[in-house]
Amino acid sequence: MTHTPSRRDVLKYTGVAGLAVAGFNWLGSGAAAAAGTSGPPAGTPDPAGGPLDTVVFGDTASETAHAVEATLSSTVTSGGLGQSARVLHPSEPAAYWGGTLAVTLACRPTGTTYVTVKLWGDEYDTTSQEQDSGANSWRLQLFCEGLQIGHQDQGAVDNLDQLDTAPRTPGRFFYHTLPLPEKLTAGRTSVRLEIRAIGRIWPYGQNQAQTFYAMTSDSRGIYRLYTHTDPYFLPAADDMQGPAPIPGVRTTPGPDALTAVRERVLKDQRYLLDEATPATLDGWAMQSLAEGYLWSGSPAYRQEKALDRVLQAIDGRYYAWQSNPTVLTASDQQWQGFGRVGLVLALLWEQLGDRLDLPVTGSPYTLANPGFEDGAGTPVSWAVPSWGNTDGSWSRDTTVARGGGASLKLSVGAPGGFITACSAPRIQVTAGVTYEYGTWVRTDGTSGEGAYLDPLFYDANGALVGTDNKAYATTGTNDWHYVSIRLQTPATATQVELHLRLSEVGTAWFDDAVLSPDDDPGAPDVPVRRDAYVTMLRASRDYWRQHFPHYSNQTQICATGIYQANRGLRLLDAGQALPEAQARDYLYQSIGLVSYSGPEDAAGLPSWPLGHGYYQVTRAGLTRELGYVGNYGEVTDWLVAMYESVTRGYDAREAPELRTQMLKMVKVRGFFHPVDVDEVGARVARVE
Repeated sequence: MTHTPSRRDVLKYTGVAGLAVAGFNWLGSGAAAAAGTSGPPAGTPDPAGGPLDTVVFGDTASETAHAVEATLSSTVTSGGLGQSARVLHPSEPAAYWGGTLAVTLACRPTGTTYVTVKLWGDEYDTTSQEQDSGANSWRLQLFCEGLQIGHQDQGAVDNLDQLDTAPRTPGRFFYHTLPLPEKLTAGRTSVRLEIRAIGRIWPYGQNQAQTFYAMTSDSRGIYRLYTHTDPYFLPAADDMQGPAPIPGVRTTPGPDALTAVRERVLKDQRYLLDEATPATLDGWAMQSLAEGYLWSGSPAYRQEKALDRVLQAIDGRYYAWQSNPTVLTASDQQWQGFGRVGLVLALLWEQLGDRLDLPVTGSPYTLANPGFEDGAGTPVSWAVPSWGNTDGSWSRDTTVARGGGASLKLSVGAPGGFITACSAPRIQVTAGVTYEYGTWVRTDGTSGEGAYLDPLFYDANGALVGTDNKAYATTGTNDWHYVSIRLQTPATATQVELHLRLSEVGTAWFDDAVLSPDDDPGAPDVPVRRDAYVTMLRASRDYWRQHFPHYSNQTQICATGIYQANRGLRLLDAGQALPEAQARDYLYQSIGLVSYSGPEDAAGLPSWPLGHGYYQVTRAGLTRELGYVGNYGEVTDWLVAMYESVTRGYDAREAPELRTQMLKMVKVRGFFHPVDVDEVGARVARVE
């Protein structure tokens, strides 16, 4: 080939021979997969686009001819398909950097020289059974004349190899190609290259120890290193690659895999409906439960309880944000803000009735789940402290109740035993204010101290203030009777736990617990849900308009959150919602339908940080994430979420322009999903 191929040509060739372009792995197949043990003589250019030079690792003559120097390395005499190779060992003690291989290879004095490495793509070397891949994701880094080529992580030019956690090309070799900077090869006919083994990298590490993991076992086998002058690689006909893959039909797992997935989903739905503490549910969980209400296969389907718990989850988000503003920008809500709140309101809007006009639940100044209605085996928002059980049991009893459908049941089986359940989390109280603490109690065969309640006070640092404050129920066997105590909050106390306890033998049931101030000027008024939700949705929408990120996947997540929050406002208070065209413009920016305008100021004026002609998606439909369209270009899940945010639920809108652009983006991803086989020979699509 005498011309530079187009990208279309290079992609077309992938099914014909084992090709490589800079930064990509191409799989050996076709006629070039014939048997062979060596390439052309060192330094002999191949006019058909083959190697300029080749070193065969583990071959003494080839290594000597190329001045190979190895540290912390040993040879494999019979690796993949019986070929020789070298492995690089970890240091002692283990550190981030491991063994090295230095070699001199011919290069091109003008233009670009490319380097290709040959690696075994199966989990085990077929003849020696030496493991050649694993779960540790060790990496190989290329150096030229002592300078690092490309990036160790997340860059436009890859490292030389990153070990997979599963076989990459079962039963055969694969090749990976990188370009050498022309300034390092200009005017030269040979160049000194080095392969260094390195450990694993966690890109989100907050310090050196979290980011760079020590290499603790051998690298994969390194079989050959080539230099060549074309930006793709054609192995010589006698360069052994292994048999071409023939995709087969998967026989296992079968339908049982979908059954397992269904059971997992149902387990999650039951947990969200019955066991989870609603106020602690994140955005994903509240949406999952809302979807369960709409799905006939879910235990939450058309359950009023599911509606209440979804709104209690939103209430919990509201109070968490009130006490900690970073809830808007961190954890599950990052970039999307409170967008999912708007989405679940749209999904459930026609079923909510007057619930939005009720006060927000979960105030840190009120007792959660006082009637023990929420929970499965045990009630939510209650716990047994580590010291609180010597010979007892606790449960949520749905067969005994004073009001509602459940109560708290405590039982002790032997004299001297006790068990206590306390409110969790603690409730905020105001110093000097008098509160009534109470509960209804029913007993069966209690003795000694029997059943009682005991408010315990704590200061802002969590230290106990004072001691017990017990109010006892009647011992023996008795029907429901009310037990209470009035206490003034100590001067240094800020929190209280309400303990419900049973000492000695017997059983006691507790229901309809009470924590009520005479008059607490320190407790803020509890807003109704509609007003609280408007406040949080508007804050989320406007914050992220002013902090609109420029990484393409983040932009999509953020734009979706802005639209979702605005959609919630459109339902709750249309006068505070942006016009549909303006809200949809953020979606357009994130998928390249219009140019990216960047964060806005308080007046809504965009900043255009990347100029007026920057598009988040190329004309072909590829994202510009970090200038690299590999794994970070896999944004199909967010495209689906974005589309459904417009087209599902109450007052949904059509979005044909979004659909057309999204389908283009999904289809172009196919070029980075080459068809291959997995370790059992079944057809798969791999992610480059």
